[in-house]
Amino acid sequence: LRWFQSTGAGVDSLFPIRDRIGHITVTNARGIHGEVIADYVMAAVTMLHWDFRGFLHDQANKRWRPRPVSPLSDKTIGVVGLGSIGATIARRVKSAGMIVLGSKRDVT
Repeated sequence: LRWFQSTGAGVDSLFPIRDRIGHITVTNARGIHGEVIADYVMAAVTMLHWDFRGFLHDQANKRWRPRPVSPLSDKTIGVVGLGSIGATIARRVKSAGMIVLGSKRDVT
């Protein structure tokens, strides 16, 4: 084996055995998952914000009650890690008008 291509962004799990695989080129798929994960995050944030689970529960019990509403653009979201995926998520939620607070390991 001369080359190992990981389909994920992280290859940290290989670090403990790097002395045994030092002769193998290891590459990852950094950057290919950002848009899809940002889609998932937007869907999850929307579902949590609007309490879709509560809506479905009420619907199953034939109960309709008023709920407070506020736009996502009134909300602030934190993104931990601003690598390829985190930066894409930050851009996506910002485009929805949300305030974004981001953190990363270093300040460079």
